[in-house]
Amino acid sequence: MRKTRTDLRLSHQVFLGAVSKNFDFLGYMSFHGVVNYSLEGNDGDNFIDLRAGLEKTLGSSFSLLVEYDFAFNDNNTDFGSGKGYLNAGLRWSIGYRIHSRF
Repeated sequence: MRKTRTDLRLSHQVFLGAVSKNFDFLGYMSFHGVVNYSLEGNDGDNFIDLRAGLEKTLGSSFSLLVEYDFAFNDNNTDFGSGKGYLNAGLRWSIGYRIHSRF
């Protein structure tokens, strides 16, 4: 007999919107944007959060990845303190649907 769990609850709810645009520019270049708002409310982070990203192909096997999180909803004074986070990486397309990211 299969039991069903009735005590599962969502930990928090989020409104999220994302857009992307690709261009054919010396290979491919993609721009990404994300807006999200969390309904948590218990931690004092009641701001909209924004993220922007860029992906640029470098030849047929590599892509440069850059993302910036504006961290408007980060009031943590230990790390970040609302100044934003910059992430960068390199993706290697080894084969069909096989990727490695650094």
